[in-house]
Formats: sequence, structure tokens, C-alpha cells
Amino acid sequence: MKKILSAILAAIVICFSGVPVFAASPIPHEAELRAASIEEEIVKLEEGVYAVGDEIFIDVNVYQSEHCGEQNCNIPEYGLGNNPSEYAYAATPYGSGPASSSSVWDWSDGDYIGDFEMKYSVYTNYRFIGYSSYTTTVSVEDSPHVTNSGVFHVSLVNKYGLPTTTYHCKDGYAKLTFTGIKPTDKISFLVGKANDSCTVEGRIKVSPGE
Repeated sequence: MKKILSAILAAIVICFSGVPVFAASPIPHEAELRAASIEEEIVKLEEGVYAVGDEIFIDVNVYQSEHCGEQNCNIPEYGLGNNPSEYAYAATPYGSGPASSSSVWDWSDGDYIGDFEMKYSVYTNYRFIGYSSYTTTVSVEDSPHVTNSGVFHVSLVNKYGLPTTTYHCKDGYAKLTFTGIKPTDKISFLVGKANDSCTVEGRIKVSPGE
């Protein structure tokens, strides 16, 4: 009996001793489904980011991206700057600012697909709602600026119209699945690149998840 009491007391001491307990972030369910369907291993790239084949899964509640808001950005190469509309070339179906909350994509029309042209950044001109994950397939042509050729980033824009989770891509193509989203939130996406005075063309497809 004394041994049992000692063990219980020891457990209580450990719980309240201030020793931090670190739990590994769970693998997104979407990544597990993808791995099972194509029989590929899940590779952890960093906290909250996993790769399965050529698709990357990003848990928006775990991944800490190196991105800041439009109003206080201090990352000159990848940031959105203080006035993104100054650099964005609006091209249907994309614009220089986040879509209105009333512009919601109708999934009965299928995936959202379109071409764009940008000098710095463009937003989808629709918001998306109804799912806990969305897959963005993005391709951007090489920039004449050698240093930044093929480099771009994709941001999830929250219901308030602010870019939050951002993932940087380095080879002109990326298939990104953003997970952990509230299905009731009207989110959208932004594609951006370095402010190198070069205009590039690209394409984005947004597909619903679960």
C-alpha cells in the first residue's frame, strides 16, 4: 500500500513540478488518406508540415510560417509590402485585394481554376467555404530575375481578409493542402512572389477537401 501511495505522490509531484511536456503534432488525416491511396510514406518536413509524394499537407493550426500581415511586413523578399495593390496586375479571375465576403465559390461548378498575371501578388476573387481542408495546385512561370526564378509563395487568407499561413515554394510548382480550417469560415488564397520588377504568368486550382 505504501508503494502505491508513493507512486501516486510521485506522479502528482511530476505533474505540478513545472516540467514541460511536449506532444508531437498529429499528422493531418488528409495526409494519412493520401499515403494509403498511393502507398507512399509520410515525410515530416517541419512542425505541422508533411509531404506525401509530390503533395504537401499544412496544418494551419500548427505550422508557424515566416509571413507577416500586410500592414507590418518586414520580409522584403517574400512579404506583401505595405500596398500590394501597387504591384498586383489584376487579371480575371484574380485581383489585387481579397474577395468580398459575398463572393463565394459555388462548388457545383467544380474546382476553381484560372490563369493569372502578376508582378507581385494576386488574390482569388472568390472565397471558399464548407470544408476543413482545401488543396491548391499552383504553377508559376520562371522569372527573368535569376535570383528569384521559380520562387513564389501561397497564403491562406482568413475570413477577415488577412493572409495568415504562408508556404514558400521554390521550383515553380506546388500542390499544397491546407488542413485544420473551420468549415464555416470563408477563406481565400493569395499567390505572391518577390518584388523584382518582373511580371510572370501562372495558374491556380483550388479543390475542396473534407
